[in-house]
Amino acid sequence: MAGIPRWSDLAPLLQFDVEFNRRRARLSRVGDVYDLRKIAKRRTPTAAFDYVDGAAQAELT
Repeated sequence: MAGIPRWSDLAPLLQFDVEFNRRRARLSRVGDVYDLRKIAKRRTPTAAFDYVDGAAQAELT
């Protein structure tokens, strides 16, 4: 008779890592600099983002 499984038998199957730090969770999904740009565009005031994002080829403002 199988019965109810013991916790020690189920524990390895139920391990998961929940990230409660939203910033760290968001940054862990970043694959390249363009993903960072999307996050910055949402989080930064428009004028400041456009000023920094609109740099010239030489990256001088």
